[in-house]
Amino acid sequence: MPSTSAGPTAQTRSDVFPLECDRSPDPLSFVPSFKDQIDGQGDTAFLYFECHDVVLDSDDPTDPPDAIVTHLYDAGTIRNVMSTWLFQEMHGGTAPLSVSQIYYP
Repeated sequence: MPSTSAGPTAQTRSDVFPLECDRSPDPLSFVPSFKDQIDGQGDTAFLYFECHDVVLDSDDPTDPPDAIVTHLYDAGTIRNVMSTWLFQEMHGGTAPLSVSQIYYP
């Protein structure tokens, strides 16, 4: 994945979705997304969200139940192309759990 000064840049669908999501055979997010922000401007919009995954059972070989194991953000531009919203330029990185801190830009 190419990188920029803001972090790695996803270029394909497989670059976007495996962001730590393949950590276990049955990953489950505590919430699908957190601190969602969408600022639309016609056919483009800025999108920001975070994902914080929590271990829910004792079957995890590396972390105890209730441990927060993933802290990620995804942010950037989405574009409406023929009535379908697509990622245009997205950036991802770590996002320690915080109620008010936004980690990009």
